[in-house]
Amino acid sequence: MFVHSDGSQLRKITEIVEKNKIVPDIGSRIFSLSQVNEALALVAKGGVNGKIIIQL
Repeated sequence: MFVHSDGSQLRKITEIVEKNKIVPDIGSRIFSLSQVNEALALVAKGGVNGKIIIQL
């Protein structure tokens, strides 16, 4: 499978996201850079709801 930029598709996706007010689900915990391994272990374990945030 090959992926390439397609301005027309990106504009359509942007329109859908904005129209439906779609926002990513973000986890309740923010990890520091020193906690990256802990964050990755949590993801590997599964059951994570939302995005994992690592603050730099």
